[in-house]
Amino acid sequence: MTIRELIQQDSFPSQKAGSTGGGEYAGPSPWCGGEDRFRVWPSQGEFGKYWCRGCGRSGDAIQYIRDHRRMTYQEACHQLGREVNLPSTLSGSRPAKPQREPRVTAAPGDLWQAKARKLVDEAVYHLWTPTGYPMLDFFSQRRGLIDATIRGFSLGLIPLNRVKKTSVIIAMRGGEWVGLLQTG
Repeated sequence: MTIRELIQQDSFPSQKAGSTGGGEYAGPSPWCGGEDRFRVWPSQGEFGKYWCRGCGRSGDAIQYIRDHRRMTYQEACHQLGREVNLPSTLSGSRPAKPQREPRVTAAPGDLWQAKARKLVDEAVYHLWTPTGYPMLDFFSQRRGLIDATIRGFSLGLIPLNRVKKTSVIIAMRGGEWVGLLQTG
């Protein structure tokens, strides 16, 4: 049984409005009452599809039966003669997703950490010099950060003349990396 046949059973006649893709039919909407806004394509999908340009309802034959005839999914499938292939999760639980093993990472070596600490210290220094004042204004005026927060997270600024056309704002808290923002 197609969606068009179901709609006609419910006393909503439809007239052929086009022949492409197996045909398009137009008629009154079962929901909003529009006379020609309801479209049906009986050849699309397993049982056909519908769409109301007035109220926006759309779906296939199963959805039509569920919405218009107020049946459950299983009842709608049974009415269409379709076998219900539901997973055994009707109780509300879903099958467990396979567990992924977290990637094991190692801390960078001592030399790398020493160079990173030096870079952070340099960036913090530059933030509190006249070169960094515009960034300090940005942090306080536009981001609402107070000096204690800026210092506590070791926010810093690497000036443009140190690296090519880039400013980097780095943040650390208690020796742990919190964030890195590259600008420019």
